[in-house]
Amino acid sequence: IFRGKLEGKGAKVIEVSKKYGICPKFYSALLCHESTFGTSAFALKYNNVAGRMEKGGKAPMKFSSVDECLESSARHLQKNYVLENRVTLAAIQKKYCPIGAKNDPKGKNRDWLSGLQSLMERI
Repeated sequence: IFRGKLEGKGAKVIEVSKKYGICPKFYSALLCHESTFGTSAFALKYNNVAGRMEKGGKAPMKFSSVDECLESSARHLQKNYVLENRVTLAAIQKKYCPIGAKNDPKGKNRDWLSGLQSLMERI
């Protein structure tokens, strides 16, 4: 299912998922969703396979490698979601990409939950 910058990264995704207490199936689905399976412009140009944005949400975060992004993003999920007991997709969405958020003028957050569920079923 991984392509582009995510190709061959399955073992690393599982490793960092376990390290930070994140469901590997969820993390894999999130990465696929946020990076168009590893082929998005952020992934290709910035090694950003998680769709992460700088503070303020105006520019993509840049990583020296995909592995750095995987580690940083898993640590971010642990700190800001797992440790806050946001462990269901619905609970994560309320903070991660809430419906009606100002930074979502096209309403794409509305499809996040069903998109992740579908990807998790495929994985």
